[in-house]
Amino acid sequence: MTTESFKVPSENLGAFYDPAALGFETTDELSPLEGTIGQERAISALELGLDISEPGFNIFISGPPGSGRNTAIRAYVDRIAADKPNPSDWGYVHNFDDPAQSIAIKLPCGMMRILLRDMEELVGTCRREIPRAFESDDYTHRVEDALKEVQAQTKTMTDELDQRAEEAGFALRPTQTGITPVPIADGQPIPAEQFAAMSKEEIDGMRERAEKLQHDVGHTTTELKRLGKVAVEQARDVDTEVVRFTLTPIVDELQTKYAEFPEVVEYLGRVEADMAERQEIFKPAEDAAPQPIPGFTDRANPDELFASYRVNDVVDNSACVGAPVVFEHSPTYYNLFGRIEYRAQAGTFNTDLAMIRFGSLHRANGGYLARPGTFWAAHFRGKPSRSERFGAASFRSRTSANSSAPCRPRHYGPSPSLSTYG
Repeated sequence: MTTESFKVPSENLGAFYDPAALGFETTDELSPLEGTIGQERAISALELGLDISEPGFNIFISGPPGSGRNTAIRAYVDRIAADKPNPSDWGYVHNFDDPAQSIAIKLPCGMMRILLRDMEELVGTCRREIPRAFESDDYTHRVEDALKEVQAQTKTMTDELDQRAEEAGFALRPTQTGITPVPIADGQPIPAEQFAAMSKEEIDGMRERAEKLQHDVGHTTTELKRLGKVAVEQARDVDTEVVRFTLTPIVDELQTKYAEFPEVVEYLGRVEADMAERQEIFKPAEDAAPQPIPGFTDRANPDELFASYRVNDVVDNSACVGAPVVFEHSPTYYNLFGRIEYRAQAGTFNTDLAMIRFGSLHRANGGYLARPGTFWAAHFRGKPSRSERFGAASFRSRTSANSSAPCRPRHYGPSPSLSTYG
């Protein structure tokens, strides 16, 4: 056999196919390919894993790059998740007993956003209407009426004390250390020369009357302080009535609206009690607000006074169609479990519940979470594994929406619970 017999004609060096035999003009006429080609066993295992609904099960998928792992996961999980119910929403509200530990509230899908809007409207109405009530003539008259009796008692006590002092030959003069009796004659303080000319008996008698009068002054001062506290309490009672006149009807309406959710009803009651206790946040400022120091946040920011009444809708599933499906390609601690942000304020860093940010576990709660398996191998084994060399994906199947206490940052607030079902 000669080499000539191994020669290949040039027309046989390429494969040719007649485009007319394809049966279509462009690929726009074709339906997208569903499923994965050549992975029957892998797809069967994936379907089996997704059918397991018990907690504690995960699916680990490995294979060389370009083998369609992510495409297969996305296609099958999206199909299954679309038939699952929408999971509940989760949000944070202020804890009036322990502000450093926010309260996590669970509501049906879409209702956390409604609660947030309702609280914003409540605060906005109170900030608009209550200051007007405090500036009204009716409020001024009510305070005056409430203080009439105290003012009358105060005037009676001071008049009686002045009369006793005058009968004893003294006038009462306020000093930095309190009220001091000053000896008088003909309505004027006794000059030092006249005092020096007095006999010992006259001086002793004057000293005795002064000591008795000083005792009366102390007793009267104590009673005046007590009346002052009574006046403050009565004025606060009027302020509380003014606040509750606007606040209570709104809170009652909201408590009726959320009657099926005891945590929300209790929170609304605490909001009402706290606002009624802090009436000063609604009173117009008497003086111009001081200018903030450059580089520092103004502590007197009016919005910060109402931070306790905010709702942080950490997980809002109102846009979900079925269970959520989350692919976390960078599963760092903060990306998975969320984080707490801080603001610079007068040289320190402060935070509140509105600065809690969600993570992938929060978004996937009640649904499905997929993340690269190479991350876990690198962080927990310390050296590349065979899975890393060939590429891997770790898939955590459905996370339970019925659990109740997940990651709990010790420095600020709890988070909604996250566990797995299958």
